[in-house]
Amino acid sequence: MDNSMLVASVKGLIKDYGRSRILKDINIDIRSLNSSGEIIGCVGPNGAGKTTLLKILAGIVSPTVGKVTLPEEGLIDGSPGIGMVLESAPFVEYLSGYKNLELLGFIKNVVTGAQIKETILRVGLNPDDKKKVKHYSYGMRQRLALAQAIMEKPRLLLLDEPTNGLDAQAIIELRDIITSLAKEDGTAIFLASHLLTEVEKVCDKVLLMKNGRIVKTFDKNSSEQVPVVVEVSSDLDMERLDRWSKENLHIINILTAKKVSIMSNVATPYLIESLVNFGVKIEGVGRKTPSLEEEFISLLGGDV
Repeated sequence: MDNSMLVASVKGLIKDYGRSRILKDINIDIRSLNSSGEIIGCVGPNGAGKTTLLKILAGIVSPTVGKVTLPEEGLIDGSPGIGMVLESAPFVEYLSGYKNLELLGFIKNVVTGAQIKETILRVGLNPDDKKKVKHYSYGMRQRLALAQAIMEKPRLLLLDEPTNGLDAQAIIELRDIITSLAKEDGTAIFLASHLLTEVEKVCDKVLLMKNGRIVKTFDKNSSEQVPVVVEVSSDLDMERLDRWSKENLHIINILTAKKVSIMSNVATPYLIESLVNFGVKIEGVGRKTPSLEEEFISLLGGDV
């Protein structure tokens, strides 16, 4: 039984600016499952359409064609359905971080001063710091932008390059915050980033975009085949392995002079037994799931 709930969806989305088609037939479902929000990452080269897609999900930009369904309310009564962190969020420069968020909180009036302070602490800032925002570093502004986006507990959080301006330690902390927002608070998250390793670590699903299209979806929960990596003893064994693959109709990919990956529906123990019976001497066996970076470079042909 599927206990997932649809948080937001995009169907048949097309976006044109003049004669230029920026987004082409985009289809996305963003869900929560058992009170845990789904984390979806979106990666692609500059100009792929990531930021335009985020703005459409935020309701800032309208699609040319297609249907967009967004949450009308957040996780608490009266709160906004969507929170968003843009790459450069505007603030009142002569006020402190807390005062900025307090002003924003007055609009909906669904969070208390204590809750705002708790949120500021959660993102690694001091709510009692009187420093004016104009004196904040870029990293501090990024943290404050995240605090304003999550303080009213939206059902969907949109993040545009959230790691920009953050040092290594801050990136690790952000990863933990994003995970806790999804798994503990139940917030669904859609983020665009160029840091492939971070996207791979934190996201349940990753969308690869190129030229306005989603060209591939990577799903951690997918049952897609993982190749078996086999290392053989000699060049002669490589020749035997090649003959074996042709006779048994298995697909092999040569990784090094003595190492290949094999795609097969046959269970690994039987696969190895078959190779040994064919006279192939084996030095090592393993499984290798291609990293997001490897898949990214492969699909885009180095156009990153």
